[in-house]
Amino acid sequence: MVTLRFSLGLATGLVLIAAASADEARGRILQIDPDKKEIRLETRRPLRGAVLDLKVDAKTQILIGGQPAKLNDLAPGRRVRVVFDMRNGKPTAQAIHSFGLNLLQPQPPVSQPAAPKEGKGVSGTLQRVSSLEREIVIIGPGAKGPETETTITVPEETAITRDGKKITFEDLKEGEPVTVQTESRKGKQTAVSIQVGQPAAVSPASPGGEGKGGQPPRHNFIPRLRQALKMADELLRELEEQEKHAPERP
Repeated sequence: MVTLRFSLGLATGLVLIAAASADEARGRILQIDPDKKEIRLETRRPLRGAVLDLKVDAKTQILIGGQPAKLNDLAPGRRVRVVFDMRNGKPTAQAIHSFGLNLLQPQPPVSQPAAPKEGKGVSGTLQRVSSLEREIVIIGPGAKGPETETTITVPEETAITRDGKKITFEDLKEGEPVTVQTESRKGKQTAVSIQVGQPAAVSPASPGGEGKGGQPPRHNFIPRLRQALKMADELLRELEEQEKHAPERP
């Protein structure tokens, strides 16, 4: 019986010693030294305004908003509750509890729809429309002057409109004025959108999009003339071929 009472008394004493060896403090973090594994705390409890330096080791449990965290996730200004004990003559944190969100943890990126990579607009007149190669050639202002030729590839998904209505690539006609938004794909200018017709904005110097005397602008007139001459030349070639194969008259 004496032995049992002695054992119970010893166990109770050990529990009381263990409880007494741990202490608690609440306050605001003043400084963090990640190299020395230390934090400096300005306490509110048990003594307001006191400064407490605490060691942090591998066994220290750090929680932010109930979620496991690391010493680097803490920051000066955070209010914490610390349970600590004395080890080797220095107060060492057993657990550090901080309420609120861990703002320093990386958040998952929010997916954003990719914006089309549009380049500068190309305006001018359609000189050539190639259905086989799905490309167009535009004559208009550019790096080589007011009659720069620009070759543009037209993918299947390119949006093509005329007067606000959707049309197909096959509806494009040579000689029409167009405005094309492009982007670079594999080193080639590629159409993102094609708008057929005169642009809405008209220069004050040329009302109605016309030149002097109400005539079409020069950069529109010349490509149309070139196209007409080309068609005439093709027609003459066909007539010559017909003359070659026609039977001779007696």
